[in-house]
Parts: sequence; C-alpha cells; structure tokens
Amino acid sequence: MLVTDTPAASWTVANDLLNLNTTGAGVWRSAYYNSGFTDFVYEVEMQRTVGSTTGSMGIYVRGNGFMNPIAGNGGYANVFTITQGGSYWYATMLNGDLMGDWTGWLTSTAINTGGPNVISAVASGSTIQFMVNGILVHTVTNTTLTGGYCGIFAHEGTAAATTVWDYMMIEPGAVVRNRYQQCIT
Repeated sequence: MLVTDTPAASWTVANDLLNLNTTGAGVWRSAYYNSGFTDFVYEVEMQRTVGSTTGSMGIYVRGNGFMNPIAGNGGYANVFTITQGGSYWYATMLNGDLMGDWTGWLTSTAINTGGPNVISAVASGSTIQFMVNGILVHTVTNTTLTGGYCGIFAHEGTAAATTVWDYMMIEPGAVVRNRYQQCIT
C-alpha cells in the first residue's frame, strides 16, 4: 500500500495518474510503499506538469519513511532526483542530512525534458544502479543502507507545482530481468 504524507488532499488520482499538487515554495512531499525491500527493481514514470523545470522529483530506496532532508529528523534513504530541465543528483540521506557522497547537480541527455521520464533503481546487495529511461546514469555502493522502503518525492523551490506518476513497480528478489540484464554484472 502507498502511504502519502500530509496534507492528504494534495494527493489525487485523475485519469489513472497519481497527482501531487504543492502550493508553495520550498515544499518537500513524499510517499512510500509500506513494505520493506532489500534486493529489487523499482521503477516509476514521472513528470512535472506545472511549475519550474528546475523543481526536483525522484525516487528513494532503502529508506525508513517519508523523504524529507531536514538535518536531525531521523530519516535515511538512498535518494535519486531529476528535474524536467535535464539535471539529476544522488545522495545518501542519514538522520535527514545529505551525506558527503552527494554528487552535486549533474546533467544527462537521458532525461526527457519534454515529457515523462522512467526512473529505475536496481538494488542487489550493496550495489544500487539508477537509470533514466533505461540508461544507466549512476551506480553507488552503500553498505550502510541495505534494506527499507521504496518511495517517490517532489520538491518545488520557487512556486506551486504539479508532479504526476503514471506507474510504480517494485519487483523484489531476483533483480536480473529482461532489459535490466545489461545493468547488473
């Protein structure tokens, strides 16, 4: 079951899409599956439809609840975010703080700036691979966070925004499947 943060009225389903409407600047919002996972393929399709193209949206894996990077809040996760403008970053979040492995803002031609993007995480042991539209863009080895929830999030730094998700899929256990075979060695 998907657990959404509050206010619940910000989360709606319309035309078979999960919509998140944020009404102000500096807002972090998230939702997660309330089952823990260790090794898995996690995939979501997302798009920012209203708001700044620099607003973040992404996935987090092996987390302990809602994704809210506020130092001291107790949250942890492996966080991967993109923007509709073509940028991305990765970081480990421990106790609500982004750790020293934060990549900084990077760019990738794998990100579709004009429409939806499929973001995938393939987790096997201590290795997690993050893909955008089937293209590997980041690999991390993390021996600290080896299991937990998979979730989605959005952040808007400047104005109100709408982010939509078309589907979310978690396949636990054996992670080498079909198109993912080229990603795991």
